[in-house]
Amino acid sequence: MTSKPFSIGAATPSDVPILANIFSDAFANDRVTQLKSLGRDSDFATNMISEPLKAWLQKPMRCQVLKAIDNATSKIVGWACWGFHGYEQQATHTPEEKSINDDKSKHEGENKAHCSQKGSSPRMHGSHDEQGQPRSEGVTNISAKTGAELLEAITDQDMEQWLKILMPKGTKCMFIVAIAVAPAHQFHGVGSALIRWGTAKADADEVSCWVHASEAGHRAFAKGGFREVGKLELDLDDFVPGALEGEGGEGKGEWGRYTFRYMQRLSHP
Repeated sequence: MTSKPFSIGAATPSDVPILANIFSDAFANDRVTQLKSLGRDSDFATNMISEPLKAWLQKPMRCQVLKAIDNATSKIVGWACWGFHGYEQQATHTPEEKSINDDKSKHEGENKAHCSQKGSSPRMHGSHDEQGQPRSEGVTNISAKTGAELLEAITDQDMEQWLKILMPKGTKCMFIVAIAVAPAHQFHGVGSALIRWGTAKADADEVSCWVHASEAGHRAFAKGGFREVGKLELDLDDFVPGALEGEGGEGKGEWGRYTFRYMQRLSHP
């Protein structure tokens, strides 16, 4: 009989330090996270996610924070936060802790997250809809002192516009707030199981779900049934320290383009 490598259960406040460290490790090679970390403490990413995690755990009617536990070591190896929009009562009940068989197919890109990343006009290659057409709403009226602040502001403003499209008034849906898998456990189905928990509930509730995907994560979401409905392309070299002051910037020319993808999955009742 094939053993089940890990289980999915509800996270608790005491798990926050471990979840935050997993997030930091999972995003260590993400260029946006690296750019935002320039000149900051080494634990910047860990601190950035810790407070949001505590807040999500205090809002059970709006969020469900899940953890994946390695059955052999009892260690947490990944986590996800699913959000609920338009649910009139308790959005979710913790499912019976379930194990996911290792025979499931392996999925790529499990170091991903939808996390609000705030960030004059740099060479932003624009936000586009699913047909590749620029959206009419532009990124405007942004003032920022640093490249990191500008990057944060641009991505926040773009997210606000997409929220109007993906979650218009009266909509009931689910969305992935954040998801991360420890590097040593990526490509073993952990992220896919955390995604399936939410898509199974969305199907049962007959609602759509969506995610703001990083470059590393979008393939895993596509395998989970999400399809791209829009994207934001940025030239990260325009946000390096010194770029706003016209000084060329630290590492100018080395960061390249980065694409955030908005992905949606319709229910499959």
